[in-house]
Amino acid sequence: MVHPLAPLAFAVALAGCAAPAVRQTTSPPPPSEPRTQAPRQGTAAPSTSAPAPPQRRTDVSLAFSSDAGWLDTRTTLSPQTYLDAGVFFTDDEVLADVGLLRVGRPSETSPLEIGAGVGVYGGLLDDPLDYVVAIPLKFYGSYTFQIGFPLRVVGNVAYAPDITTFVDGDSLLDARVSAELELTPQATVVVGYRYYEIGVDDRRDVELIDGLLFGVRLGF
Repeated sequence: MVHPLAPLAFAVALAGCAAPAVRQTTSPPPPSEPRTQAPRQGTAAPSTSAPAPPQRRTDVSLAFSSDAGWLDTRTTLSPQTYLDAGVFFTDDEVLADVGLLRVGRPSETSPLEIGAGVGVYGGLLDDPLDYVVAIPLKFYGSYTFQIGFPLRVVGNVAYAPDITTFVDGDSLLDARVSAELELTPQATVVVGYRYYEIGVDDRRDVELIDGLLFGVRLGF
């Protein structure tokens, strides 16, 4: 004889066995980890840093001849742009100049460098007293020989005709050629020749220097 509560006990037992299976099938799956893709071999990861600005350098040159001296500076604004400034003096004359020069090379490894630019000269000439202002064109060239210490042959020319020479002047010519021996990247010995002449309205051309020069250049 079946007990009257047997069907109820059987139903409770069946429900207990089925409950875990229901919970297992209805529970949400665990969240998956985000997958990161490894960079391909030989491929550099993209850089987010900004490119470094060009390094600015200033060279200071001090040179002299038997009766004249001058102090020049050259600041590197970019690998192809120089800002030049200087002052020239003798017993009777003082002139200052500033200029912008753009240079280039035929190739990245070429020892030849050439350039052109524009400048402004100004100063006074004594005996008698004359004032001169000029806007010359500037030309530059250099060739580097790698012979132990780098040896560089450099030429500079600045020329202003009558149309760009003002006040008491009517022309300007400043030409230099030099050999520069680089002892260290910050120290260079300079030996060369300079010819510097200014034409004046009411008298003959004034020759400021025509001779050898000796000097040093220091980099900062």
